[in-house]
Amino acid sequence: MFIHNQMERNYHKQQDAIKQRVMEIGVDTAVEITKILNEEILKGGEIQEDNSAIWDGWLHKKDNEDWQAMLIAMRELMREYPRFFKQRDMDILDTVWETLQSKGNVERVLDTKKYKGTAWRAIHTVREVVCRCWDLYLPNSDGSKRQKVDDFFEFN
Repeated sequence: MFIHNQMERNYHKQQDAIKQRVMEIGVDTAVEITKILNEEILKGGEIQEDNSAIWDGWLHKKDNEDWQAMLIAMRELMREYPRFFKQRDMDILDTVWETLQSKGNVERVLDTKKYKGTAWRAIHTVREVVCRCWDLYLPNSDGSKRQKVDDFFEFN
């Protein structure tokens, strides 16, 4: 009985460590895409859907596990701080989650032609939520373009 209890405790510790690591990866991923998008907005104004820096530099590289980790972190943030989320944010993130769950056999489902629009809406939703958390008002518009981007972000 003692060995069984010890094994069970070890199992739960391992599971907790895995959950913690998934959260860390998810938060890092959300912060990474937010910074990339914000820098693009500051440099060039409104981001166009064919932006190669975002597609080639980020979206084409992310697989389902990256997306799932980010969505798990966003769901936890939503649970802890619902004030940062609008209903449409939750709807978009739920749609992405359902897409990932139903198309699990495709390694990069959100990088397929059918779901690129979903991926595009999702990264902008994540950016908007993270910006709300940071109390940063930076709309995706030409009016947000800055002459100098250096040192705009004080949080790293």
